[in-house]
Amino acid sequence: MIWKDGRLTDEYCGLLLEACRQTAHAQVEPEHFVLTLLEPADGSLRRECRRLAPTINPDAFLESFRQSARSLRIAAPPSSSWSDTLLTVASRKLLDEAVRSPEWNDGLADRFIAAAALEKLPPRIANSFGYAGIPLDRLIAALRLPPAADGPQPTFNAAGKLNPALFSKSGRAVLHTIEQEGKENGLVRVGTPLLLFALASQPGSELEKGLRLQPAVRFHDLLESLRTHLRGLSKGRFNDELSLIRDQMQPVVVRTFERAVRTAADRDPPLASEADIGAALLNEEDSFVRGFLESRSVDVGRLSGFLAGRRPEAETPDEEVRKLPPLAEVEVRLRRNIVGQDHVIDTLIPFLKRIWFGYTRKRRPLGVLLFLGASGTGKTQLAREIAREVYGSEDRLLFFEMGQFGTEQSKNVFVGAPQGYVGYGEGLLTNGLKNNPESVVLFDEVEKAHRSVFDVLLRFLDEGVIADPAGPVRDGRRCFIILTSNHSVEKLSELIRMQSQAARGNGAMRERVRSDIRNELVRSKLFRPEFVNRMDELVLFNSLGESAFRTILALELESETRRLLEEKNVTVTFDPSVVEGLAKICAKRHDEGARLCGNLISTLVVPAIIDFFVDDANRGVRSARVAAGSDESMLVTAAGSDA
Repeated sequence: MIWKDGRLTDEYCGLLLEACRQTAHAQVEPEHFVLTLLEPADGSLRRECRRLAPTINPDAFLESFRQSARSLRIAAPPSSSWSDTLLTVASRKLLDEAVRSPEWNDGLADRFIAAAALEKLPPRIANSFGYAGIPLDRLIAALRLPPAADGPQPTFNAAGKLNPALFSKSGRAVLHTIEQEGKENGLVRVGTPLLLFALASQPGSELEKGLRLQPAVRFHDLLESLRTHLRGLSKGRFNDELSLIRDQMQPVVVRTFERAVRTAADRDPPLASEADIGAALLNEEDSFVRGFLESRSVDVGRLSGFLAGRRPEAETPDEEVRKLPPLAEVEVRLRRNIVGQDHVIDTLIPFLKRIWFGYTRKRRPLGVLLFLGASGTGKTQLAREIAREVYGSEDRLLFFEMGQFGTEQSKNVFVGAPQGYVGYGEGLLTNGLKNNPESVVLFDEVEKAHRSVFDVLLRFLDEGVIADPAGPVRDGRRCFIILTSNHSVEKLSELIRMQSQAARGNGAMRERVRSDIRNELVRSKLFRPEFVNRMDELVLFNSLGESAFRTILALELESETRRLLEEKNVTVTFDPSVVEGLAKICAKRHDEGARLCGNLISTLVVPAIIDFFVDDANRGVRSARVAAGSDESMLVTAAGSDA
């Protein structure tokens, strides 16, 4: 309850304070009312958003809205206790307007307060609803009315969009496959071949089980035949316009979904499963479906009976939506882990802001960046950091060492060979995107690739999609694309210094440096103009100096300290002379880059520590201190002992 006896309840005031804390505001603004009312899974605001935009992910939208609210006004944290003085003028007005509504009553307080708060949102935050496909004016109007009476929801809404909320987890998986495969194959209509393929291709689906129960059916061959049939219908280009709307479906597909929803209506929960969709499709007596299955020795009547008798298993919860960490924290971690390249992080932050705001570019990858600089300056490491921060894990990095694609024939390894040739269906990039459509794609030392591979890359860098000779067009528009090169580093040294100064300077200076970098790359004749023009940013990495080496060494030694304590239960501390001595070595051999830091620790520091602890004279000692000796040696002494 948020309203009682003419005022906000104490419990709800506590929620408003927490919303202020999450967004670093000192007072309660209209957006905080929206945040608290979006939170409850059964709340009116969330229900109305789902009704108007059935495909929305409420948890992801809530997090996006929270980030938008945080980025608008940054202030001191609020008081730890509630008082009405924490309400801004706009917040007081929205409460007054809600209470004055003719239909107001305590039971509908959440609806009317939500409507009033939405009307008071700053435009930048209000736009979050439009980006998510929620018409804000219709949402406000719906909230000002009492909730609609309970009853069955239509399979298609007024705009003709299929309502995925009527389908179980397995049913929604079928819907997702229909959209993805249809778009990638360039289809303009959802027909029964695509629907049958989406049903059969679900791992462990009820349709697959029913087919495998028939001994005469070779399931793998049947699925491949369906896949081949879809390729024959393909238009050869990615079709971003295909959607699950009535006008883009064959009538038999529309009837199939409606029948499946009716079948599930009397169950608890009343959600149509993959088996319901399959049974409904077979009941339609579609000529393609029946003819195709019978030509593969399928007893259609037996399969239909099997699916009709399947009861859906209990739904397992969907995987928890990964919440993006606060962008300010991400920036701190990036600057800590990528040493000596603050200007590079400055260039990257605008791309991350778009992702955090949930406003990515249409028909383009999330970002296309060319990292230039000497080996060991942090180019590949930054790609790993982006994968961890944006996608949650370093495993979401698709790494391609472009030196292995230096011949014309290697193009067949890169994207797959034409049908009938060795390598058909085995393209590294195309299969990588198929399995990881949301990832960082890193093309390392891209200058080493053959011209034919560059030709393949042009469309991918521009549109984010790439044709697979063995299947549909693969979609990489949810990917962050990074290319690295250490070509012409000597010629770019002066520009490296200028870019470092320009990163925090005015836009004109940045554009001048970018133009100079582009001209140098084109003049080298290694990168063609049309290739360079597809880069969103050309980023030069600084060569590392002694100060940067000190920072990297300190981080590496800190990591070794943690590992020794965790794995060997020994405590090791380091005298400042260790970092100073190793940093001087690194500075003399700076061309080897940051990797030298780890190598020196592995060859000079760790062996000395091991020698100390395995020495019989130090039996029982659990703590040691390391200092630098002469001639690059390390002196390890007991810092305390445990008998």
